[in-house]
Amino acid sequence: MERWDKLHPPKDGALPPDVVARVISPVELRKHCTERDLWMSVRGLVYNVTAFQTFHPGGTKVLLEHAGEDATELFDANHSWVRAEVVLRDFVVGSLGGSAQPTPSPPPRSSPTPALFPAFQPGSAGRQATASPAL
Repeated sequence: MERWDKLHPPKDGALPPDVVARVISPVELRKHCTERDLWMSVRGLVYNVTAFQTFHPGGTKVLLEHAGEDATELFDANHSWVRAEVVLRDFVVGSLGGSAQPTPSPPPRSSPTPALFPAFQPGSAGRQATASPAL
């Protein structure tokens, strides 16, 4: 499988104002929920990810399961270190429900691994204390 980011390097910078100004209602978003017409919202922006499906590392199935809806929570749970507004910039079709500005990306984590192993995440309450050797 080819990687989208290798074929289409991300472009940084502001999104065109006319794209962000287009308001997509939740009702309109829900109409785009098929493999041939797949839209979803992440952090206040609506993306037409139809062409991205074959490049998605998690496969088409997970995208289809959340097609036509706000997928921010799922996206952040799995890709919190990814700036969707940069990586998926070419797919933005508008803002969800009148949100004039997209929600900023959360601060990046050093790696996706800590979420998989919460006991080893810095500052985690689940971290096991190690006994200091007696001197």
